[in-house]
Amino acid sequence: MLRRLGSPKLAIGLLLAVTLSYMAGMTVPQKHLLSDTDFKRWLAEHDLIGPVADFIGLTHFFNTWWFGLLVFALTINTAVCTWQQGVVFRQKLKRLKSGGNRPTIVGKLPTASIEDFLEWAGRKGYRFNSGPLAVKSGWGYAGSFIFHLALLVIVCGGLISFLFTVRGEVQITEGQAFTGQLKEYRKVDTGRLAKVSGEPFVLGVDGVEVDYPQDGDWPTKFKSFIVEIPQGAPVTRREEVTVNKNFYINHYILYMFKFGYAPAIIVKENGVEKFAAYTQLGTIRNKSAEIYRGNLPLGNNGEYIDISFLPNDPKGSRPYFPGNPQVTITLFREGQEKAVSTTLGVAETKELGPYTISFPEYRRWAGYFVVKDPGRVWVIWGGWLAVLGLMVWFFIIPKSIVVKNNGSYTVVEGFTAKYPAGFQEELQERIIASGGEALALYPRPQGEE
Repeated sequence: MLRRLGSPKLAIGLLLAVTLSYMAGMTVPQKHLLSDTDFKRWLAEHDLIGPVADFIGLTHFFNTWWFGLLVFALTINTAVCTWQQGVVFRQKLKRLKSGGNRPTIVGKLPTASIEDFLEWAGRKGYRFNSGPLAVKSGWGYAGSFIFHLALLVIVCGGLISFLFTVRGEVQITEGQAFTGQLKEYRKVDTGRLAKVSGEPFVLGVDGVEVDYPQDGDWPTKFKSFIVEIPQGAPVTRREEVTVNKNFYINHYILYMFKFGYAPAIIVKENGVEKFAAYTQLGTIRNKSAEIYRGNLPLGNNGEYIDISFLPNDPKGSRPYFPGNPQVTITLFREGQEKAVSTTLGVAETKELGPYTISFPEYRRWAGYFVVKDPGRVWVIWGGWLAVLGLMVWFFIIPKSIVVKNNGSYTVVEGFTAKYPAGFQEELQERIIASGGEALALYPRPQGEE
């Protein structure tokens, strides 16, 4: 049973299945990275493959039961393979220390030359036991075992990620905070056993800066500044975050990927405040201006206002730069054929239907991908361990030399299963240099790795 579970053919098949699943999943949009509107638009644009991909889970394959089953099966297979390689390593090490099954080279030395030969072997790094056996190193056989152990660590990391990863998207306005609570995410995707709850930290956005080229084209750089505010304590650090510079805290990673404007809007009806908050608006660009737009429901009767923010009035020579910003509010009401609208500058208040609308100020907001992946560290260390295993396998060659006194002369036997040619040449030259004779050169033993 264990032999079947650790079958190399099964390992290759599982690796191929996981790889193909990952490639297929990465060729289609993932739900947790798109808004509901964008995802529905993608399904409509790909009316043949879209619904099928969504049905079989390629749009969220990290959380599908079949992908988890593949990863679990690969974990079991890798664990059994690693155990088998450990057994092989012990067998080979035992064989090496006992002199092996068949020598790679046999030579004859004058007994008077043995001390000189042993001194040479000691300088070469051979360790002599109480008997006539000298072992250079047995760790070369461990390379395959270490590499399989590294694969096990990596696959276990993948399984941990599948079960406990949290991937979400948040938008934080300047001066506001993020504490890791579920309600603060715009959207979030979690592993099977992951839970989203408040974290023992408070992160605030202390500013968002955007650099535009002189011709007013797309921004060349945007960045934000995140401050860590421990609960009940002053700010402990402030770090710049850009597209290529992330923020790390408590196993969370924040990747900044977009920005926008958040005008403060206050809506009152008959002097009673119905709404007061910074409204985070998405971006719409046209040839003459950069418009940030969104809508806000005002009640349960289908009434809502549409908000359009212009960083600069249309007459400005550089419309992409903030200057004389304005906000246009349009009121939509059920049963009303024509919507009514008004435009406000900063610190202005106007009447709109039965409401009083105020625009006291505006701020920027920054959008972040938030990832908590406990399996990430396992994968990183597994990768380094795999490199170590390959280096051990290629650069540490297990060798042993057996010296047997036979009266008037001494027999020298050398054993190695890896790269025997160089070992044969080296040992042969030393035997001859010590006044001896190389009696036989053997090919690499069959069945040895």
